Amino acid sequence: FDRLAENALDVIYRYRVLPTPGFEYVSMAAATLTGYTPEEFYADPGLGFKLVHPDDSQLIEVLKHPARNTGSLTMRWIHKSGAVVWTSHQLVPVYNDDGTLVALEGIVRDISERMQAYQMLEQRVEERTREIDRRRRVAESLRDIVTILNSNHALDETLDAIIGSAVQLLGTSAGAIYRLTPEEDLLGIQVARGLVNADLALSIPLGADAVGAVVLGRQPVLVRDTRAARH
Repeated sequence: FDRLAENALDVIYRYRVLPTPGFEYVSMAAATLTGYTPEEFYADPGLGFKLVHPDDSQLIEVLKHPARNTGSLTMRWIHKSGAVVWTSHQLVPVYNDDGTLVALEGIVRDISERMQAYQMLEQRVEERTREIDRRRRVAESLRDIVTILNSNHALDETLDAIIGSAVQLLGTSAGAIYRLTPEEDLLGIQVARGLVNADLALSIPLGADAVGAVVLGRQPVLVRDTRAARH
């Protein structure tokens, strides 16, 4: 057993609860998984609990007082280097003839790679779900716009519905549709959402400002700060 335990990749341990808490056995794999040697575990009865990540601290009581059917626990340990290690704990409570918990025997396995793969998969699923939802909202908005275009609404009502859908889809706080006056080469706002009166009254020379550049160049322009873009 000793040869098997000392060569195992998993940490094997026995923790005495009574009469005085302390580790009776810790395999050499602890040094790799935690950065602490078996001797350090023997010297500090609470070391195994101190390793638990703060966000998993609620599991410490389960470690100290496991039920007969506790089974497997997943928690994060903090390596001596400060790195976070995902671990799986198989616990076996040991009771005396009176039914009193006297010891804990356990196996701790490093499952960091498995958890990282799971988290990456979970992230991809979330991203895919968001993309599907975005496409659904785009399709619904386009359907609504087509319905409005085929109706007998006035032009401003139609454009107002279009800019409302665009603002909602893009997640912006404001938006506008501009009207070009060819005789003066000026752009004026036809309909808008979320703009103040001062902005509504502005007229933009063709080619000036971000909006004027878009019309003149017939290409999209990304503006991160509209206030800076006006200077």
